[in-house]
Amino acid sequence: MQDYEPTNNEPADYFYFSKAGIAAEQAGADWDECRDLVATIRGPVPDQVYYYTPGGTAGVVANAAVGLIQGFIRAGQRRHMINAGIRKCMQVKGYARYAMTKDEADAVYDGKWDDIRARLVEKAVAPADEAQRLEP
Repeated sequence: MQDYEPTNNEPADYFYFSKAGIAAEQAGADWDECRDLVATIRGPVPDQVYYYTPGGTAGVVANAAVGLIQGFIRAGQRRHMINAGIRKCMQVKGYARYAMTKDEADAVYDGKWDDIRARLVEKAVAPADEAQRLEP
């Protein structure tokens, strides 16, 4: 296992939530509630940009390219917003956030939601390494 040592509010790319003394059933319910909450998040909608070129398909191609690039940008923004929403929701519920390695995150987030949820609950109820604690 690799150690990750965040410094001065450095954001960790991979993290989990834990709360001392929480029951597995409550941790699962908290995850479900937070997941349902962030499922309503939509990324920002940019202004529409259209390119016109008379007598050719260049405008159509340009519009398609712009739409594709904007789609990638919006998807990244939405992921960032969902991540922030989960962090805030779990923080409000009293959970602390802890760093984990990419390999640990890959193992936690592998499979269908039921499997992922079970691993997230397992991490939430297990004693956490306070050295890996992150700022909210």
